[in-house]
Amino acid sequence: MVPPHSGGQPSSEKIRIPSLNVEKPKVKAKSDAVTHAGGVVFRQTTSDEPEYLLVQATKKRSEWVLPKGHIEAGEDAQTCAVREVREETGVLGRIKKELEVIHYLVENQTVKVQFYLMEAVEQAKPKDRSRKHAWLRLDEALHRATHDETKDLLRMAEQKRTEP
Repeated sequence: MVPPHSGGQPSSEKIRIPSLNVEKPKVKAKSDAVTHAGGVVFRQTTSDEPEYLLVQATKKRSEWVLPKGHIEAGEDAQTCAVREVREETGVLGRIKKELEVIHYLVENQTVKVQFYLMEAVEQAKPKDRSRKHAWLRLDEALHRATHDETKDLLRMAEQKRTEP
């Protein structure tokens, strides 16, 4: 047994305080934040089969991807998605449903993209005219899409598009 501290000097003895198990509020760390947003855009055609929008990738023109881009300061993910689709393809899209967030690395930085199912409501000229875009039936879009994540998002979009 340790004798109680005596005298005017503070004790070097460590005092144990039991844990209170208080829950801390869950705050999204900056690293968990969505950094980009984009759209899986469809349009109805005269047939019952919709077409989906793909665009050439910025750096590798041989790759076909979904339109997306960086969320600007003061902008939310939905506004970013609509803006990026418009800039890259000239298509004004209306968000119908939230899809999912995908993650990938670019130059050792994690990119987190929130995708939305969007319906095309207007076509204009794209801001970025150097990149081609294409409207394709689902089977064609799945064939042309470069990345598995793009294919998964196209399938998910078709499923959500047909849900009530």
